[in-house]
Amino acid sequence: ARATYNTRTEEGTVEGGVRAMREDMQLSCDRLFAQGQNHWQATGSVRMVKADRTFTGPQADYYPAQNDYLLAASGGTITSADGTISADRLEGWLKENRFTGVGNAHLVSPPRDLEGGGDRMDYFGNAERPYVVLDGNAWVFQGNNMARSNHMTVYLADDGKAVTE
Repeated sequence: ARATYNTRTEEGTVEGGVRAMREDMQLSCDRLFAQGQNHWQATGSVRMVKADRTFTGPQADYYPAQNDYLLAASGGTITSADGTISADRLEGWLKENRFTGVGNAHLVSPPRDLEGGGDRMDYFGNAERPYVVLDGNAWVFQGNNMARSNHMTVYLADDGKAVTE
């Protein structure tokens, strides 16, 4: 609906039904502020799709030159074929398939019949054995099995079984 751009500073704002694309990333939001090509801040009904992952939340800062770093200081949800990660504060390095959630961190993985959470979650999807570290009031359910601890590491095996330490 409205756009401004400063050619000297390379800063711009687009408002009202924003749709933006950058390489394989598609973004929709109510307002987009860009500081050149290295920082985009999207606010209002943010939906970002990149590769096989979708982020939704009220606000997101995106830094493509920093391993596609995504910061959702107001919380959000990241969804992929393997499941969903959500938290009150969420950040991720999309190229590394690594995410950190703080505050009401929650993981749901239907293909693994797994659900877990805690005060903090660190997900490492590109590791040889993908895993998630849960801290503070940590819990995990898989099938009829449940584990609780202050700290636990859950390894996500290809056969769908979880191994907890």
